[in-house]
Amino acid sequence: MDFVSWLLAIIGIGSDRAMHRNDKRAEVARLNAEVAGEVGRTLDILSLATPRLKRLASQIAAEHPEIHLSIVANFGKMVRNNQHCIEHPRPTQRIELHDYRITATRELLEPSIAVVHDETPVDLTPVDQFMHFFNEQALAGTELLMVFLAGHHLAPLGQFQIGVGEVPEEQRRDGVRFGYLINFNGKPQRLG
Repeated sequence: MDFVSWLLAIIGIGSDRAMHRNDKRAEVARLNAEVAGEVGRTLDILSLATPRLKRLASQIAAEHPEIHLSIVANFGKMVRNNQHCIEHPRPTQRIELHDYRITATRELLEPSIAVVHDETPVDLTPVDQFMHFFNEQALAGTELLMVFLAGHHLAPLGQFQIGVGEVPEEQRRDGVRFGYLINFNGKPQRLG
């Protein structure tokens, strides 16, 4: 192999490596954009529902002061603040997305997200845990709101005092946590 062939082979190897590295960077950028898009769509859906949920929660809480809907309110505030971090990033208000990374100790770190915000910060968390937390909070808030609405619109049944509440563990069926209850001999009894 002469010098020119050898030089061309080295240039070809270098360009193949550079092209492969650029392909990986493009894939990382595409995955980051996809995750950011999904988070953005989820926050859009939740933010559209937030004003109505807050209005219903305030009506119920005004009529029933013993009900505390702070879970729904705090989650709504977090959704709104996260949406502002995406739409109006600033040094003190932003979302930080990190793709797969390798540390100096050769440990592979999974994609993670952090929310930098004065009121509702979130430390650097793996994306799957962050999304799981958001889904759980959205489900818990929706579940509580449905329970409060069902209790608010409860029709009387004869002389029995009926309420909506958490069904005792031993009376649960099919994983249903809340239901219609009556007071039977000082203990809540599930109806149906």
